[in-house]
Amino acid sequence: MKVITEQYIRSLLKEKGLREFHVEHGLILSPAAKDYLNQERVRVCYDPPTGRVFVDISDGKRFVDAETGEGYDEKPESMTHLVGNMLVYKDHARIVFRGELDHLQSQIVLTQTSLFGKSPEKLLLDLENVLVFVRNLLRAEVLDEPVGDAQMLGLSSAELREQSHHPQEYFGVKAMTLPHYGMGEAYARMNLLRSQSRQAEIAAVHAFREEGTISHQDILLALNRLSSGFHILCCRLLAGYYGDGGTGE
Repeated sequence: MKVITEQYIRSLLKEKGLREFHVEHGLILSPAAKDYLNQERVRVCYDPPTGRVFVDISDGKRFVDAETGEGYDEKPESMTHLVGNMLVYKDHARIVFRGELDHLQSQIVLTQTSLFGKSPEKLLLDLENVLVFVRNLLRAEVLDEPVGDAQMLGLSSAELREQSHHPQEYFGVKAMTLPHYGMGEAYARMNLLRSQSRQAEIAAVHAFREEGTISHQDILLALNRLSSGFHILCCRLLAGYYGDGGTGE
């Protein structure tokens, strides 16, 4: 694996006077090079990986620290795979984001289990559709693949946004209706999933924001539409779309 040295950075800046330096995927900055760039106030941009990437490590190590370039024979318990054999600590922002998506998937399955036999099958199938959406979103993030159009519940990205923003027009439900226990178990669980999707969205912003810019805009858009999808499920329940008035009883 090639390490970009401070000497190389010094000569490059002297020659070209760069104010932004792109680190190509598969390369790493030495700590001294990183410090020098910070000292010179040069913005560092890391080009994202594509697909499953395995970095060749010259000293024969099996794994490499994605941030420092240090090699390991065995994966430390405090670290996990960012992509391929590149490791980061488990509190890395992208790993935290993946954990939020994993938690959301678990909550969707738990909701389906809790409502099975009490709510119409159509609601459980709609939740299954959303579950597939979340799983595909996680896969796209891990493999650094484009998310594509954020479609779910038989609605396009534009339709999800439109219906979520105008519930009175589409469902006869007043905008900003506050949840209440009288709305039933199914509604309460949909609202919980909605709020958890918002937590995942916040984690994504933290993972993909660097110096005022956001990478993976497609993931952020998909997460925004995901919370819209859960809001639409809430509105459908209140509107009697599933036939039980949202009681889940």
